[in-house]
Amino acid sequence: MAFVLGISSQNVRNQTGSLRKCSHVRIRSSAVESGSEISEELKQLFQRQKERPIFDHDRFGGAWLAAENELRFFSDEELAKIGNKAQRSSATALRDGVETIVTESREQLLKEFPTITEKGGALYPPFRSEACWRDFWHFTRVASYGCTLDESAFLNKNGLGILEEVYTELSVPLDAMLFGTRQLKMESQSLVNSEEEKAIVGRSFDTVINSLSDFIKSSQ
Repeated sequence: MAFVLGISSQNVRNQTGSLRKCSHVRIRSSAVESGSEISEELKQLFQRQKERPIFDHDRFGGAWLAAENELRFFSDEELAKIGNKAQRSSATALRDGVETIVTESREQLLKEFPTITEKGGALYPPFRSEACWRDFWHFTRVASYGCTLDESAFLNKNGLGILEEVYTELSVPLDAMLFGTRQLKMESQSLVNSEEEKAIVGRSFDTVINSLSDFIKSSQ
């Protein structure tokens, strides 16, 4: 997902299911966007990730598969047919608040890692930091799917393995990504009201956070 979900201007479904121009959906390397060459190995990795995303769409069909295929949040119509009231409310909060969630998490990351986007930093040049912020958007999207499920095992192991390969190949700063994803969790929890909803959001993001933590452990 990181540094793979690049910017593309095309008609896709937005958070509520209507058509709009979106900058979050084309599968390709940010290295391509920057104009630099990428290796054949990277191209193959990107293709494998396109075929095997981190959300386990083999196990969850219906609305989950439809949303994942279009890399979008659930529409109101889809949410009306899945989950319980607290689950639907949690997923809606993430959908409607994603821009704020990502913006606030980005600001906290930059405070924690003040030189990371400067020349020589792990998210320099700008296309690397832009890829990171896009990944935060997609992590929030996938977490919103998890909010509507009664289990925490909604990520695909093979998809996670490919993501880890991409992170390693492109030297993605895992400590910063983990920090940022924890911020996504906290910002998301601040947008829901009940303790039940906070628990739902927290459990869903913990699934993503634990996966990133495993990446760090395996790299040590």
